Amino acid sequence: MLALWTLEVCLITVGSLLPAGAIPFQQLPGDKWLHFTGYFVAAVLAPFAFERKRLTVFIALGLVGLGAALEWAQKYSPGRSCDLRDMVANTLGVATGFLLGLGLRAAIAALWPRRQC
Repeated sequence: MLALWTLEVCLITVGSLLPAGAIPFQQLPGDKWLHFTGYFVAAVLAPFAFERKRLTVFIALGLVGLGAALEWAQKYSPGRSCDLRDMVANTLGVATGFLLGLGLRAAIAALWPRRQC
């Protein structure tokens, strides 16, 4: 699961820093949904990729920071700009995904407890 989470974070990073002309779906009317979805997926995967709950809280906060940093870095990518609304979409994606991921992990743990050998 850690590999899948890492891949998602890499996709977010590359997608955020590509020049505007290199993005095949830049003309979509709801680009905020792309921001929300990318960070949502990363945040849902975090509780499964990282065992300790406290660590996953820091990972979620780190994803919010990553979203802000990448948004700021877009000022230096041709045809891109920093957008506060994108940062909000990123943050909402993290919050929603993280809460869902924690809930799913708890539900799975309740349904299939680990056996100790």
